[in-house]
Amino acid sequence: VPINQQVSMRMDSKDVIHAFWVPQFRIKQDIIPGQPTILNFTATKTGRFPIVCAELCGPYHGGMRSTVVVEDQSDYQEWFEKNAKPAISNT
Repeated sequence: VPINQQVSMRMDSKDVIHAFWVPQFRIKQDIIPGQPTILNFTATKTGRFPIVCAELCGPYHGGMRSTVVVEDQSDYQEWFEKNAKPAISNT
């Protein structure tokens, strides 16, 4: 995500309650099945920050980990352009 820019995430659960938690950002959001959830945040420091599921959600709970990567605008834009899907032409 780009630093100092609001990010909006739409989260859904298809099975059980999950809890999206980024300890260093001081944010935790429950995701309840059948109830789409929007989380807005603004990262103010570059780096790599762990994402954890903070709700005991089943046998794969311990494996539900990832990382938020916060970059300055130019590095983020370079990553975005490299990973963007090509536009579909209607012609």
